[in-house]
Amino acid sequence: MLVRTAAVCVCCALPLVPLAPAQQPPKREHFANAEVLYDWASNSRGDKLRTFVTRPKNTTGKVPVIFFVGWLSCDSVEYAAGETDGFGALMRRLIDLSGYATVRMDKPGVGESQGTPCNQADYQGELEGYRAAFDSISKYDFIDTQRIIVVGLSNGGGVGPRVWRERRVAGVVGASSWGRTRY
Repeated sequence: MLVRTAAVCVCCALPLVPLAPAQQPPKREHFANAEVLYDWASNSRGDKLRTFVTRPKNTTGKVPVIFFVGWLSCDSVEYAAGETDGFGALMRRLIDLSGYATVRMDKPGVGESQGTPCNQADYQGELEGYRAAFDSISKYDFIDTQRIIVVGLSNGGGVGPRVWRERRVAGVVGASSWGRTRY
């Protein structure tokens, strides 16, 4: 009789042990007029950087592209929760309403990007990451590489003009940005 009681106590105790939380897939962005392709780029330091490429729905042929260069902070350029600030509103509306493809990249250590922790990143490493993401544009057959517009947001407005190197771009926009250093 004592053996049965012990077995019942063990069985009753099992459900009280908390289970490890299941790995939840990340919440993703959704747009009425664009699909999001999740991809990767890598810089020379081995950082694996999450890219977000949007393609307008219901289009044929090649479309122009907006390449976004993000800000100084360690916040993601993915807005899965919708418009939470002015830059999110700008990006999300351009993605959904412009008919352009877009390319964005989370810096090292941000979101799903791997490698150097964001708070330890330096200018050169971030620039290399943006250059790798910019170079990846050519692998998408729906993007017209002759019609690239670079949009730098905040700190990205100062970094953006260095991203494309010797290539030609159709335009550059700096939003809430700087043009030269204090030095």
